[in-house]
Amino acid sequence: MPSKDNHDSGIEFQGRKAKRADSRERRRAILDAALRIIVREGIRGIRHRAVATEANVPLAATTYYFKDINELVSDAFNLFAENSLTDTQQLSEDSFRTLEQFSPEQLQESNTRELIAQGLIDLVVNHIARQVGDRDQRILEHAFRNEALRNEQLAKYAAIPQRRTLEMIEKFFSLLNSPDPQADAEIVNGVIMQLEYSSLTGSDKGLTRRAISRIVRKLLDN
Repeated sequence: MPSKDNHDSGIEFQGRKAKRADSRERRRAILDAALRIIVREGIRGIRHRAVATEANVPLAATTYYFKDINELVSDAFNLFAENSLTDTQQLSEDSFRTLEQFSPEQLQESNTRELIAQGLIDLVVNHIARQVGDRDQRILEHAFRNEALRNEQLAKYAAIPQRRTLEMIEKFFSLLNSPDPQADAEIVNGVIMQLEYSSLTGSDKGLTRRAISRIVRKLLDN
């Protein structure tokens, strides 16, 4: 049976569950080692022996916790996804805090919408800067997204944090009475991911603020 290590996130870890503190530490060390290898070599670099060497644990430890490479890759992704959800949750909380200072009636006023737009633009631009600042995490993100196209099991797990992210953004636009908050969430999430990738590959950093400014104002104008 898969172990559910994080009840709030909905992410289910597939490998053998570790009950003792030292076992949990060893299991975590193995997953951290797998993530480091993916950053350096890509997912194709994941092998039980390579991960054991990187984690400085016996080879038998990796095969004890993870019956095969797919299970090891899946749980490495789940660990990455948990960390990513923490960042997304922070952005969500900051965004909703911007709305909480206004009444439902005020949220529909043009002056209020402009204040919200300015605050949201700053939040998203700063979020992108933090994401791009952690280059290894973005390498992992794209490695797992590409692997999910080939790995049906991983695609299923990847859908969980993706759905949580979209739900957070959708809720934000629902509070603003968007005519289609679900579509708005897809647009904003897609733009953010593309701008993160562009920034990593040397795009003009000024483009990020201009693009976010245009998309936020367009969406808030409905």
